[in-house]
Amino acid sequence: MQVVNGWNNVTKSNGGTTIGLTSAYAKPRYTWFLNCYTCLENASTQKGYRNLIDSTLLLTPTSKFNTYINYDYCQNRDAMTAQGSSLLKRWQGLAVAAHEQISGTSALT
Repeated sequence: MQVVNGWNNVTKSNGGTTIGLTSAYAKPRYTWFLNCYTCLENASTQKGYRNLIDSTLLLTPTSKFNTYINYDYCQNRDAMTAQGSSLLKRWQGLAVAAHEQISGTSALT
């Protein structure tokens, strides 16, 4: 568990605290990482949460090949407007990479 000051900032603009939960599950041929973060992240207000789920699966089926898949999902609820509504923004990303050792001095990545 993590308790940090700010989301991606050196200083915090609204006084809120970010809570992070991290975990890892490891086996000989794969490892799964799961990270979740939540906080009040809208500038100058204590309203509107941002939530992030980050998951990475590392596969190592042989000593010469490995690959990973990383998926992120994030949403941010803006602070309430004067009209009483808020805007929910969502974004996500996917990354995939692989490495094959062809010989002692050559590899494909």
